[in-house]
Amino acid sequence: MHNNSTTNNSNNNNNNSHQKSAAASIASSALLPSSSPFRDNKIPTSRRILLAEDNIINQKVMVSFFNKRKIPFEIATNGAQAIEAVHSHAFGYFSLVLMDLFMPVCDGFKAAREIRKLEVGEDLPIVAVTASIKEGIMQQCVDAGIDDYISK
Repeated sequence: MHNNSTTNNSNNNNNNSHQKSAAASIASSALLPSSSPFRDNKIPTSRRILLAEDNIINQKVMVSFFNKRKIPFEIATNGAQAIEAVHSHAFGYFSLVLMDLFMPVCDGFKAAREIRKLEVGEDLPIVAVTASIKEGIMQQCVDAGIDDYISK
């Protein structure tokens, strides 16, 4: 009899674990927007941030911020370098792109549009970092495939 009760308890534990796992999966699916990069197991494998910023002072501020928090990062000094950085790594290498909008060679809007064309960039969160408060900037960000923006 002891074996049967152990088996039953074990089966109950397995059923409870399966039910909890299924419930957690359903809950997380319900909480995530359909466009979330974390749906369908597309979870970045690192916390590495790509900072696309041409201004050396802004770079120094962000480097200090990242270093104090032990956040791995890479810097692109223009949009073309940002595109190349994303293109040259597998999905999950970068967990976020912080994109200046106004850079030489290739601006942040064009860079975001090009990154979205890449398979590894389709679901990569891109956040614009800008000092500009011009009317229409948010719509330009949306049109370029930028997820959100913060001001400097």
